[in-house]
Amino acid sequence: MVLKYKNYPDGIHHFSLEKKASSIGLDDKFTGEALLKITMDKSLHQIVFTCQASCNMRQECDRCMNEFDKTLETDFRLAYFFDKSATGNEQDDVHYINPEIDSIDFTDDTVQYLNLAVPMKTLCSEDCRGLCPGCGKNLNEEKCVCSGDVINPAWEKLLKLKGKLDQ
Repeated sequence: MVLKYKNYPDGIHHFSLEKKASSIGLDDKFTGEALLKITMDKSLHQIVFTCQASCNMRQECDRCMNEFDKTLETDFRLAYFFDKSATGNEQDDVHYINPEIDSIDFTDDTVQYLNLAVPMKTLCSEDCRGLCPGCGKNLNEEKCVCSGDVINPAWEKLLKLKGKLDQ
């Protein structure tokens, strides 16, 4: 995902880059094309890129264990300052670039930000009811016939002790 910026005048410019998710180094959970929309604000001493990355992803619901597809989206901003002695002394989103270089590769940044956008808890829908802890049925697909009072055997001795204390 390389963008040649050299031939553009100062000002705001819009670009759209697209590559297969597997070809830029995203793992096999990401499917289809990774899309990167870029707004470039170029001036004499710097370039600021406002980016929107998106890609489809195959996920597994943490409640019901069903697989589903979801489009992951993330926004990020990168600033490049022109410096003939570009030393690589960079921060996360601030870079120094030699003015002689005519293009910038966004592949690593896109991969990193898409990986950071993967949610810690994935749900197929906000109202997912999950699996029954007793019988394991998917409560989104069928009604459970369990009594609902499933007691973990680890707590049986405490329940007996509680029964003795209540008397």
